[in-house]
Amino acid sequence: MANLSLSVKRSRLEPQTRMLIWLLIVQIMVAFVGRGLVPLGVLIGADLSLTKAQIGIPYEQ
Repeated sequence: MANLSLSVKRSRLEPQTRMLIWLLIVQIMVAFVGRGLVPLGVLIGADLSLTKAQIGIPYEQ
């Protein structure tokens, strides 16, 4: 039988670089959720019969 060896690929990036990449990904995801859901508040509020105060939109006089 042929002698099979399993090679484990190691990441070429340093641990510090990998941590910075993960932090960047997390920051982008948090920013997307924060900026992406706020404009939809009006539609979500209309669908759930919420007032502007419950959504967090200031009352205009």
